[in-house]
Amino acid sequence: YKGSSKGGIWRYDVAGEYWDNISPVTNMSLNGISVDNTTQPTVIAATTNHGGLWQGWKPGVVSWGDDIYRGFIDSKGKVTWGAKRLLEGQTVNYDTKWFDQSSGMHWTFDVEIDPFNKDRIFVVSGNGVYSSDNFTKTPSLWYHNVRNMEETITMEAASKPGGPFL
Repeated sequence: YKGSSKGGIWRYDVAGEYWDNISPVTNMSLNGISVDNTTQPTVIAATTNHGGLWQGWKPGVVSWGDDIYRGFIDSKGKVTWGAKRLLEGQTVNYDTKWFDQSSGMHWTFDVEIDPFNKDRIFVVSGNGVYSSDNFTKTPSLWYHNVRNMEETITMEAASKPGGPFL
């Protein structure tokens, strides 16, 4: 979990009675985890959080953001981590009608795979909600589902002398 250099994704083997670290190779702490175990191979997604990674979302545009890892778990529990979200055209494409090209997907506190469709995934971010309808494919296509929304931060509060706090 964020803030812990020793965090990660662990799987418990009931038959062997041992824990197995199945984390993707990263020096970042992991935050959101989602698993779709309705199909074989099982799909797993994990996000970093607040990594401040400098990434290119579009050619020539560099912003900071976090990584979203995609993996598959076979019937024996072995995890194969595949692509993570990187530069457009390599592992992902972005719908430019719905994607803020000047800002990366960051503060990715949660990721959820649709329990009825392993290819559909949602990621919450500091600048909205993102989704993909073909998450298990390379390249996957991502949408920015919320426009003109940002978190609310109080920069100043004022009230009339002797009046109620506003």
